[in-house]
Amino acid sequence: MADTNETGSTVGKTSNPVQTETTENAIPYARFKEVNEKAKDLEAQLKARDDADKKAREAKLLEEKKYSELIEQRNQELVAAKQREEALVEKNKVFEERQLRLREQALEKIKDEGLKQIASKLPDVDDVLAFVEKLSITTKESPFGGKGGVKHDGADNPFVRLPGETYNQYQARVQKIPAGQK
Repeated sequence: MADTNETGSTVGKTSNPVQTETTENAIPYARFKEVNEKAKDLEAQLKARDDADKKAREAKLLEEKKYSELIEQRNQELVAAKQREEALVEKNKVFEERQLRLREQALEKIKDEGLKQIASKLPDVDDVLAFVEKLSITTKESPFGGKGGVKHDGADNPFVRLPGETYNQYQARVQKIPAGQK
């Protein structure tokens, strides 16, 4: 007895498991041989085409493998370049911090606020340092807070009028200076 499924069709067991071939469906041997040889030829052509495709894919893979080796080499170079860049960025960061400290130290040495503002507008640390050095040489009072340059109170320079000294007194004093000091 056959089992039925939900759609009502029979599933499973059949009453006649082996079917015999009838003479009406028999194929002549010549036709069988012809079709069989044609099938073998087509299989051989297909196999030849598959072999050619396989060889082409292998050749392409070899080329790609060369390219992949080149890509791998380029990737290694890229990694090395990135590491060098990171090292340079770190060195640049340290350098910039040092330059900023030098600039701030130089600006702290200037006591006059107007000169400090001028110096702070200079773009380069070397310019700020040169400005501070020039200030310390050209001004009577050093930008570093102490007295700079030559004292002009007359104590060390006989050609400067002393405070409270009249012109005639100054002339008389200068006349007495030996010729070698003039």
